Amino acid sequence: MNIIQRLKEGANRATEKAQGTLEVSKLNSQIADIEREMGIHYREMGKVFYEGYRIGDMSKAEKEMVDLCKSCDLLQEEIDELRTRIAELKNERLCKCGYVATLDANFCPSCGRKS
Repeated sequence: MNIIQRLKEGANRATEKAQGTLEVSKLNSQIADIEREMGIHYREMGKVFYEGYRIGDMSKAEKEMVDLCKSCDLLQEEIDELRTRIAELKNERLCKCGYVATLDANFCPSCGRKS
């Protein structure tokens, strides 16, 4: 293989790696945005809970808190999907326990779950 061909292949690999790094950065930014949104929901849950406690009627607070919790569940699912995508870009696998393992691992080194 001549030197020019090797240089082209090296440049192509570098470009692919840079694109993957950029994609991971974008996904991490999306995760941070979603986590901020979840923080707003958490604060609202605290406020709703306190207001229900203060007036001595938790029935309204309970419904609002359940709705906020469901919203947080959906946001967490989005985060999980984004983290799975990041793991794929890094040639890794994300276990249900949250541990990131290599693709060739048959079992999770952290929890022992089959990959």
